[in-house]
Amino acid sequence: MILDSKGFRIGNYFFEPFSVKNGDYIVINMPSPLDFDIEKSLHEILNGQNSKSEVLTNEVFVPVVIPVQKSRIGLFSKLTALDYLLKETDYSSDEVRIKLESYDLDPRINIYKLGANERMLLALEKSYNQSKNIILTTAGLDYNGLNQIKERIRKELAKGSLIEINYESSRGREFLFEEPSKVVEVKSHELST
Repeated sequence: MILDSKGFRIGNYFFEPFSVKNGDYIVINMPSPLDFDIEKSLHEILNGQNSKSEVLTNEVFVPVVIPVQKSRIGLFSKLTALDYLLKETDYSSDEVRIKLESYDLDPRINIYKLGANERMLLALEKSYNQSKNIILTTAGLDYNGLNQIKERIRKELAKGSLIEINYESSRGREFLFEEPSKVVEVKSHELST
């Protein structure tokens, strides 16, 4: 067992009991609108940074955080895809170049000029360099171009696990994967005050 939750609260939300074992794909259905404070707290609980007696973590879960432009500073940033992965991972320069080539990304491109899906690929590489177990939200992704992201996750799923945070506002499409034997839905409910 990688993670075992007896159910827990964050603010007004209750997360029903669930467990995660190797190879599992867990979906946590979050009500809309997006609440980044709740999501950040959820990351901290699931990766063991914020200990809750109701949640036992035996392995590290790493959130996939897409690099975003911070105000106008990003407009003047010189941070390239190559530099980002060299800074955020322990991959060699050759390994990074091979990974970027497999995604058809120019190593010299400014990461803030990339679309959300391309930045997600970079963030996946960073997270998978730290753990085989990841947490990711699909909010803001372009669902027409998810194949590379799915392929990258599928490659690692046999060795680890995936927790997808899915918001109600994203429910007009399917989850990342349609493999019911590996999908456990975890629902959150806003509690009345």
